[in-house]
Amino acid sequence: MRKRYIWFALMILVSVCTIPADPGLQFTLFSSVQFAENPDTISDVADEFRNRVATETFAGIGAELVLEKLGFGVRYQSLFLEDTDDWWMDWKADAFVSYHLFGTRSFLDPFLVVGTGTAARVNIADDHVRTADEPTGITGMSVYQYAGAGGEMNFGGLVVGTALNYIVMNQAVESADAQWDAYPTDRFEVLVFGGVAVGR
Repeated sequence: MRKRYIWFALMILVSVCTIPADPGLQFTLFSSVQFAENPDTISDVADEFRNRVATETFAGIGAELVLEKLGFGVRYQSLFLEDTDDWWMDWKADAFVSYHLFGTRSFLDPFLVVGTGTAARVNIADDHVRTADEPTGITGMSVYQYAGAGGEMNFGGLVVGTALNYIVMNQAVESADAQWDAYPTDRFEVLVFGGVAVGR
């Protein structure tokens, strides 16, 4: 697992060092939902997003460094849940590489993305009993990889857009002290975002 992250970091470093470009930065706020069924149309995706209740919607923040058509970014998102007087926090953090088909200075900016991240569910109730199997309250943790596509519009530095990601793999995380169940990532993830772009 560690070798995989080292190779991923080296790939990003080599790409950044070999592409001459005028860099830009993009910061976004987004919401996302997951679902397991294969959507037949764009309307199915929109309906799935609209039908989810607030307790199933993640909120997150992201940043992306853009070099011409190539981007490198990170995201973090979380969701709080209450279940029989217990409080849970689900969180996901990932790093990704994106390719912007028309270049990021275009008003219409379709893009492709691949990434890898970690997801976990943690019991954050004050009275939660820690055990040898759950010393930190973590009940599930995964490493996952995804591929996706999306598009955004650039209004002179203000950006809005949406993306659909497909979870390719999802593996449970093991440590020297504990072995957790895999965090239950669904097959698809829909994101709706908005933010600002600097230097684009």
